[in-house]
Amino acid sequence: QTESAFKRKNNFIATASHDLRQPLHAIGLFIESLENQITDKAQRSTLSKMKQSSTDLNELLNSILDISKLDANAVVVSKTHFCIAPLLKSIEDEFQTVASSKLLTLHVANAGSTIHTDNLLLARILRNLVSNAVKHTKTGNVNVLTELEAEHLLIHIKDSGPGIPKEQYQAIFEEYFQLDTQDNQPNFGMGLGLSIVKRLTDLLNIEISLESKLERGTCFTLKVPLGELSSGDVENKTDHTQKSQQAFKLLVVEDNPVVLEAMQVMLTSLNCDAYPACDIPEAVEIIQELDDLPDLLIVDYQLADGVTGDNAIQKICQAADTSLPAIIVTGNTNSTLFRRATASDCAYRVLNKPVSPDVLLKTIASAISDHQKVEA
Repeated sequence: QTESAFKRKNNFIATASHDLRQPLHAIGLFIESLENQITDKAQRSTLSKMKQSSTDLNELLNSILDISKLDANAVVVSKTHFCIAPLLKSIEDEFQTVASSKLLTLHVANAGSTIHTDNLLLARILRNLVSNAVKHTKTGNVNVLTELEAEHLLIHIKDSGPGIPKEQYQAIFEEYFQLDTQDNQPNFGMGLGLSIVKRLTDLLNIEISLESKLERGTCFTLKVPLGELSSGDVENKTDHTQKSQQAFKLLVVEDNPVVLEAMQVMLTSLNCDAYPACDIPEAVEIIQELDDLPDLLIVDYQLADGVTGDNAIQKICQAADTSLPAIIVTGNTNSTLFRRATASDCAYRVLNKPVSPDVLLKTIASAISDHQKVEA
């Protein structure tokens, strides 16, 4: 009975997570659009607190979901040989804005090494470590550096934060453990981030080590096996310059009217032309009416009547009689979706709801740029 109840709990959390992400995604987009409209200092201060609360809630949801999957042994490991450069670039894109808002310098190495591990799970490990570093560092810098050592790539996540007492090196990887803050400020969260990191590194057989000095910072090091670069792989070392002033023409397909409105409002506030559609027929109609094709498609994964985002992309591209770069924005955290995206003939990026407008804009620019290079 206990085991049955445990499984039901985990299934509930996994199922509910998609529906919980929808309103969180809409809230984040509406907050961002208000940020571009409000000039009153007091109102912007309130809005900033709302934005931070929304971010904190999303982090809690992700942590609870991760723990539930790990507890249920539902995390599937799929190791591949891949170049680490795109992963490091995505980490830089994701955390650059929040680091800059705290006047921190974030530097992520431009490494082109090929490694052999699970891309998605390593990304989760790095995001947790970099998020912690940025969150707990008040001044100075956060660096993600790489170093070759025999048959491994060492990934160092270094910060200039308060440091960790040596007697607590092991305790920080335990669930619900939180370090006492020096300034007596409340530490929002459940203390799950590093416990997830430890369990994922164990799952991947990646060695993790820690060095820290009080008041001088902390360095976590991951020891990841090197891989073999196949002849068909291309190392992506391009520095994508994000141009927020560029008026991208975007077709957005989303069956939730509130999320669709939020996406349109946010993209318009970022100087993009957004064409909203609630289903494939409406999207195809827009394609046929436009004088010029959209620069990119933004598609929800779970559309009405069991239609999926990858199927929608395929049908829209058929109507356009050409391939178009696309991004699937989804509340579905199933790793199978991410792996299918990289293997699909109709290539697309995948972002999890709720996604920050800054990350979305950077991904839009990067996906369009990559597509133009392929077409050329």
